[in-house]
Amino acid sequence: VLGPASSGSAGGTPPASSEHLDEHLAALGSGGGFVNLNAMAPLVLAGITWVLCRGAKDSALLNCVLTSAKVATIATVVLAGSSRVDTAKWFPLFPEGCAPVAAQTATLFFAYVGV
Repeated sequence: VLGPASSGSAGGTPPASSEHLDEHLAALGSGGGFVNLNAMAPLVLAGITWVLCRGAKDSALLNCVLTSAKVATIATVVLAGSSRVDTAKWFPLFPEGCAPVAAQTATLFFAYVGV
């Protein structure tokens, strides 16, 4: 038997049988948030499918618009935060030299790649 979802969780583990599936699905959508992502996902998927069906030109235009919006958002954050920069902390940039930075960069790279 599936218990009620705790606040902030994704609704617990899915039920093993289909007899409690409706309760589980109801618990997933009862987050009380502003937008129910379960309802938004099919709308976004339908919109993207519609743009792709219209052709490569419209898809490329949408890609350009969305990329421009992302770049504008990043630029706005950088410009808004640039007034709070303390340039006195920039020097010395590498107080221990570049070797520790290169070693940590290699460590992070190989941790990410998984080699």
